[in-house]
Amino acid sequence: MVPTFLPGDRLVLAPAWRLRAGEVVVVDDGTRPLVKRVSSLTRSTVTVAGDNSGRVGPLPRSAVLGRVVYRYAPAERAGRVR
Repeated sequence: MVPTFLPGDRLVLAPAWRLRAGEVVVVDDGTRPLVKRVSSLTRSTVTVAGDNSGRVGPLPRSAVLGRVVYRYAPAERAGRVR
């Protein structure tokens, strides 16, 4: 997700009950958590993509661990995520 997020950024997640295209989420692709942007949604699946990489998915909505709402570290980059 470079340049939006950099390695070492610390993020706060909120529940992902209502997702919209364009929101940043953390998904479990089966091997590790990934920070990606929602590109499309259906009732049961979500497709995500990095800001500089290809699409991932479709994944089941249950693979979404949360919606990124805040970066708390490093301090100079801390703030609300949109």
